[in-house]
Amino acid sequence: MPALRVAKTFKHILILTLSLVLAACGGSGPAGSSGTTDNTTANNSPTLTLAWEAGYSQSANLILDTAPRTLTITLRDAAGQPIPDELVEATASLGALFPSSGVVATNSSGVATVQIDVTGAEEGAAGAVTVVYTAADNTTVSARQTYSATIAAINAAGGIQLDARIYPLSVLDAEVVGTNTVDSITDFEGDLAAFDAARSDEAEYSINAVQNSIFVVRALSANDTPLDGAIVSVATTAGTLTPSSGQILTNGNGVAYAVIGSGGSDPGTAGVVTATIVEDTVSKPFSVGAVNLALGFNASNKGIIGVNNATDGSVVLSPAGTASLSVTVFDDQDAIFTTPLTVNFTSSCSSSGDARIDTAVQ
Repeated sequence: MPALRVAKTFKHILILTLSLVLAACGGSGPAGSSGTTDNTTANNSPTLTLAWEAGYSQSANLILDTAPRTLTITLRDAAGQPIPDELVEATASLGALFPSSGVVATNSSGVATVQIDVTGAEEGAAGAVTVVYTAADNTTVSARQTYSATIAAINAAGGIQLDARIYPLSVLDAEVVGTNTVDSITDFEGDLAAFDAARSDEAEYSINAVQNSIFVVRALSANDTPLDGAIVSVATTAGTLTPSSGQILTNGNGVAYAVIGSGGSDPGTAGVVTATIVEDTVSKPFSVGAVNLALGFNASNKGIIGVNNATDGSVVLSPAGTASLSVTVFDDQDAIFTTPLTVNFTSSCSSSGDARIDTAVQ
């Protein structure tokens, strides 16, 4: 009887021990599972971040049909460090990608870019670009960015704001005014009235046989955003335009320009130059001016050519010798005329073959 009791007690201890072992092996989940595997994989995964490149004329996720938009792709590891020299692949549901394959490599900062072109899309058409990165172990991560197409011509018809000026060619360069440097007209980000207030040369234009000017147009969309990539049709009733097609394109500041020349029009000829985007127009009148120029060695010696900087005829040119000829061009106010011109020199000696002269210089 005592032996039997010992056996039963041992059996109970054995069962209790096995139960403890099974409980320890099984954990809190199903047998054979791990509670940390999925989290560890997620925490070690790289990340893709998508963002529109700064400086585009349209806000939010809009892409103009006339101006592709650049998408910046940033690839980082789990610690947030850039992953360089890796390939990512982009696909777009609307429009076309550049490069067309959609496959681009990250740079040393883990950044790659693709451009999305929605030429031919309808106003308001929506799309999405999906970017996928496949690691060496075949794990993948992806990111998605939506966008909508907007048509420049429709934007224009919906309330474009046009402003225009005729300016001297000097506005194509930056100008130092006092202690400030004012940007050129193409780089200036304000409106034309602000440009006029900032510059000293904006009103000093002339259109004549030797001087050209520029017709500048600034276009804003209905939401006061500079209209980028809009085609502007320019026409004039007098003079000539460059480009001769009259088709110019606005830049990121909404600015476009064409050069106006006299084109052989008589002094006093009046003209109107007009810019059109879809149905919106803006015009500026102008007139072709007369040009009264004088040549001379200096203001006191008009009509006289300087020979080796002398005006008294004292220079004697020996056989096989050379001499320099110089004149200055003056306007009708006796100010030096700074617009580049071609000056033609003639000489009776060169006509007879006794001397040689450079006939045209600037």
